[in-house]
Amino acid sequence: MSKQQEWVSHENYVLKDALSLMDCFLLENGSWLDDLYLSALCSHATLAIENSLRSETFKWLNASITVASEKSTRELLKDKYLILGIFLGTNAILKKSPDFLQVVKPLLVRLIEALKQLDWNNDPEFPATILYALGETDLNLNQAKRYLLKNTELFWKQGRRSSAIYSFLGLLQFKEGQVEIAKLLRSISLFEDQKKSLSYLDLKSIAILLLTVSEIQEKYQYVLYEALEQNLRSEFFKIRDTLLSVLFHQLNKAINHEKSILTGKNAAMDSLARARYNSQTPGAISVKLPSKVARKLFERPHLSSIAISIMAIKRAAFETLYSFEKTTFERKCRPALKPSEYISVKRLHLLGFLVYISLAVISLSVLAQVLSDNPVVSIVTGVVTSILSIGFARPYFSQLVSDKLQPVIKKEGS
Repeated sequence: MSKQQEWVSHENYVLKDALSLMDCFLLENGSWLDDLYLSALCSHATLAIENSLRSETFKWLNASITVASEKSTRELLKDKYLILGIFLGTNAILKKSPDFLQVVKPLLVRLIEALKQLDWNNDPEFPATILYALGETDLNLNQAKRYLLKNTELFWKQGRRSSAIYSFLGLLQFKEGQVEIAKLLRSISLFEDQKKSLSYLDLKSIAILLLTVSEIQEKYQYVLYEALEQNLRSEFFKIRDTLLSVLFHQLNKAINHEKSILTGKNAAMDSLARARYNSQTPGAISVKLPSKVARKLFERPHLSSIAISIMAIKRAAFETLYSFEKTTFERKCRPALKPSEYISVKRLHLLGFLVYISLAVISLSVLAQVLSDNPVVSIVTGVVTSILSIGFARPYFSQLVSDKLQPVIKKEGS
């Protein structure tokens, strides 16, 4: 008979649903909705889980960035998400083909210089994304670093919490930025009421915050120790558990929302009812989704938040969950959860009782010595004195027990 397994692994079904929903929108050419930004983000999520970039996606990203490089700078600056897609897509490609940097470098330098002149367009997503995507390259990104160091805390004070947290992606890429994150986490009241603080944030912000906390916890602990006081370090690590709880809840809601749009709308159901057989492929059903439903489902914030959530869950190492079997819990944990069978006594009371017993023993010894000429009288006197000592000690400890149990009795009575 095999040894009973004490731990049981469980698939993270929220993560599985998120991956299934994301893959649902993957087109045959390897892109997501023919959108460079979404395709780059979803590629990062896929890379986090599969540790490799799909060949068709690699080709599509490469081709799309090449086409973008032929556009003028003015034309590129009209589309924020196209620019972000170029940086994120480049990062995804570099993981498989480092030589691609030399090909795309003129485009990247051109865009970075143009964004500098616009003061990053007052949008921290540009410098944060640039640092996140290109922080390990030889490009000069000092101005992006200075911008985030100067403005991230200001964003938070201005109530721009999502902007501040998005900046963490860039700050993580260099030591001064890591110290800045640790200082901010100490001051932004996440330690006081974590769930209340997080309830004001959207799914993408929570995912980025979890990604940041997991990264610091594993790779940059020395920074945390330098920037935080000793009594706050343990509180910092508790944030991750709260973040996971909130993330799973919000991600599950987002997934269910997307599924309801896909399957619950009357127009979508009518379209499914009108599904027709394809004459060229017998048995295959062609289903058309109404464009209005598709556009609502494919809004950038929804799919991008789900993709970043996948990356955060993987970074936090929660793609697989573990638990005790019931028999193991009963054998190992149940005894530890039983209430203690003793009543704690204050040290002062214990010291007083020891002094009392010591004096009683000394008195009995002296009395026995004095009456040693008459053994019968000595024994009787010792017994009587012992009984009297027990009589004095009993109400003393009864009072201690009563004082200790009184709050419990009142609580149960109420």
